[in-house]
Amino acid sequence: MTANENCDIFNTAPQRYEEGNAYYGSAYRPADDSPSQGAVRAIGPLTGQVRWEFQHVSQSASGLLSTAGGVLFTGDAQGNFILLDAASGNVLWHFQTGGEIHSGPMAFAVDGEEYVGITAGSALYTFGLASLSRDSASQLHDFEGHAPVQMGIATFADRVHAGFAKIRRIRQ
Repeated sequence: MTANENCDIFNTAPQRYEEGNAYYGSAYRPADDSPSQGAVRAIGPLTGQVRWEFQHVSQSASGLLSTAGGVLFTGDAQGNFILLDAASGNVLWHFQTGGEIHSGPMAFAVDGEEYVGITAGSALYTFGLASLSRDSASQLHDFEGHAPVQMGIATFADRVHAGFAKIRRIRQ
C-alpha cells in the first residue's frame, strides 16, 4: 500500500467556497516539523504487521501495480518510476521520467506484446517488456547507478512476463 506521513495544522477560519476548488471549511498549513514522507508498505492481511517498507524521498500519490510474477510498480513526486520486488521491497529497477508521477501504473498487451505505462507530468511513458530482457539489463540501473538486482537466472522482466503468462492462463 502507498502511505504518506505528514502533519497539518487545521485552524477554524472562514473559507469562501469556490466551485472547482478544494473546500475544507477551515484553513490548514503543514506543521513545521512534519516529516512529509511517503512509502510503499507490505502489510500482512492477517496480522496487520508491516513485512517491509520502501521509503520514497517525499510523499507519493502514485498508485501501485502488482503482478502475478511477484513485482510491483510505483512512482513518486520526483518522477521516479520504480519496480520493487513484492516479497522483499528491494528496488529492482527505476526510470527517471522528469515529471511528477501522481497516477497509477497500468499493464496491457497488444498483439501479444506486453507493456507497462505511467503518466508523469504531461507525458505518457510506455515500456515494452520485451525490451527489458537479459540482453538489455546491463543498460538499466538502480538509484545509485548499480546494475539491477539479479534474481537467480531470471531478471525482473522475466518475472513480469511470468505474471502476464499467469493472467493469460487464468483468463483461458
